[in-house]
Amino acid sequence: FIDVIGDKCGGLASVKLVDEPKLFESRLIQLLSITALPVKVLHVIRNPYDNIATLAVYQHFRGNVNLFGLFRKGNQSITIADKLIDAKIDYFFRYYQASQILREKFNLDTLDIHGGDLVANPRDVVSDMCDFLQVSCSLDYLDKVSQKLYGKESKTRYKMTWSDEQILKVKENIMKFKNLQKYSEFDS
Repeated sequence: FIDVIGDKCGGLASVKLVDEPKLFESRLIQLLSITALPVKVLHVIRNPYDNIATLAVYQHFRGNVNLFGLFRKGNQSITIADKLIDAKIDYFFRYYQASQILREKFNLDTLDIHGGDLVANPRDVVSDMCDFLQVSCSLDYLDKVSQKLYGKESKTRYKMTWSDEQILKVKENIMKFKNLQKYSEFDS
């Protein structure tokens, strides 16, 4: 069986890490010291362009969940102030870098899971996750999980207008992280 301690919205952990690093690290050290089991991290990665677009669009709608939800379901595109997009690019990579530093500092055993791969090939990715966690997964379990995860990846990046400079800035930042490099092209 698996005990799970997690953060469904990984960004929240990264915010705490950057905003309160000493507190975050002391709690992580405490967690690592009290568990008798090995700690393994499943790190789900979404295309940075989509993450940044979601952050910008959400703030554009000032956190109004209803408007944001309607927008995401529709086919329309919106223009968002360059300043807001630029701020979200900086925000995303600041927190992403912090999470990578933490991973290295504590030598966390981590499996990177690309969200698009999980949606496109849930059976294979979940099987890889089970192998990484050293738990057995029956074929029936893999079938059930595959049915629940089937769908399509949300590509919020196409719902707003990007400048060439912003795309280049994101690409340059992506290239700093090996586990993001598959997303270096806007349409990847």
